[in-house]
Parts: sequence; C-alpha cells; structure tokens
Amino acid sequence: MPNRVISLQHPGTGSPFPGVWIEKQIAMKRFFLLLFLGACPAVSAQVRFSDYFLEETMRFDYYHSGDSRSEEYFFDALKAEPYWAGSHVSLLDTTGYGNQFFRIVDRASEREIYSRGFCTLFNEWQSTAEADSVRRSYPESVVFPYPRRPCRIEIFGRNARGRFEKRFSQNIDPASCFVAQFSPRYEAFEVAYNGNPAHRVDIVLLPEGYGAGERAKFESACREFAREFFSYSPFREYVSRFNIRAVRRFGRDDSRRARVAQHGLRGLFLYVRLGALPDGRRLPAPARHRGACPL
Repeated sequence: MPNRVISLQHPGTGSPFPGVWIEKQIAMKRFFLLLFLGACPAVSAQVRFSDYFLEETMRFDYYHSGDSRSEEYFFDALKAEPYWAGSHVSLLDTTGYGNQFFRIVDRASEREIYSRGFCTLFNEWQSTAEADSVRRSYPESVVFPYPRRPCRIEIFGRNARGRFEKRFSQNIDPASCFVAQFSPRYEAFEVAYNGNPAHRVDIVLLPEGYGAGERAKFESACREFAREFFSYSPFREYVSRFNIRAVRRFGRDDSRRARVAQHGLRGLFLYVRLGALPDGRRLPAPARHRGACPL
C-alpha cells in the first residue's frame, strides 16, 4: 500500500479520541471480512477432480413423469462414455439457475462432489393446458464425470415457492456390470473450433428433419447458424470461448417422404428421428422452416 498522510479525525465526528475511532473501524472491517467469507462457502468447497473422478462420463437416464400438479422420476439406465469434456475445476454449481437440480454425493464421506442446475422439456410441458388433464413421461438424462467410488445421485425440483426440494435419490455403483458401455455411432464435423472443450462452451447441432440426401443443406445451415449466433452480443465478443460441432445423423430419405405425399397428405412431412417426437409421428412443415437444431 503506498505511503500517504491520513487524518486520524473522521470528518464530522468531532471525536476527541480519533485513535479509538480508527481501531473501531479496523475491527468492523475484520468483522465484515469474516461475514463475507462465511457467506461464500463455495470459495473453498470445490473438490479436486482427480480425487473423485476418472476422465470419462457417466450418463444417468431416467423418465420424468407427471402432470401440471405433480412429478415423479423413474430410473432407466446407466451408461459409460469414453471422454469427459466438461470442467475439471467448476464442479459444484452455486448459481441457483434452473427448474431442476442434481448433485452427486460421495457415499463414503457424504460430500457433494458434483452438481448442476438444468431445465427440462417436461417442466415446459407442465405449463400447457394438456398437462391439467393428462399424465406423460419424458425421457431425460444427466451427465457427470465418471465416479471412482460408489456415490449417490439426488434430483431436486422447485416447489410452489420456488425453492428446491429433493424428489429422487438412488445409489450408484460405478463398478457395476449393469453400466452399459457407450461409444459414438455417428460422424461429427467442426463448425467452429476454438480450443479444449474443458475450457470452452460447446454447442452441438443436430439435423432434425433432414433426409439422408440432404447432407450439404444441413452443413450449410450449420454455418449459417454460426454466423448468425456470433453476430450478436455478448457472443460476438467471446467467439474464442465457443466450440460448435454438428452430428451427421439423418432421417428417412426423400423417397419415403414422397410416398407419404402420394397417399393424399398435403404439405411436406418431415420424419423426426432424434426422439423429439415418438417414432412414426410426422411433423408438418415447409422446407424453408428446417434448420440446425442446437442441443
């Protein structure tokens, strides 16, 4: 701190004991500093990645069911993916964002070792009129670094007052023979690559509604998406912080759609093959409405 002359007399106090005022101010500063550190437990709460995780991904698949007034969770499957592309540092989510929240707890120490807030299509559907009279199930997944030891997943939802309440809990054994090994089955290509995914925001584009013969159209739409996305602030100023990739997974070919049109159905029907609609459902839309769908 640079040397400077300061007045021991606080302006406006008229105190005949300026030294006492200074000591009180120092004590108050220390008190407020302790309050600040106590209010920010996340500063020291972050865990060390290598102590609890491998360089792989675990995917927890489940069904989110209910209506506008209730929700339930049903376990489906555990899958192991060969890489972890997320952060190795920011493992605990302290933002408070999202309608849902999940955390991974180390069972031996009962320590929270990973957490994330998120939003789901099920929560969006709950706000529709249909949800007042119909119960539905939506498949959902959460991913986290592959645990080294047995752990527990806990899923939270917001109550009527907007506070998180625990709705689901299940133990996980990462060494279980029932963890399915998953490997990529489709080609991907780089639309914009700016560095290690562990230090970037990664966007994946999926070809919803494109036929097998429309690869060039999809790739063109991906490039157009990137140009449009980076034309807005704050993304324009942080282009180097983003990676954009696209997956080449296409639906049925044009001949199948042509046969549908020959059966008297008007308009162009796009077969959705990525699970956005149940298999066999058709999405009516003119060709100009197709685009790259960000995941």
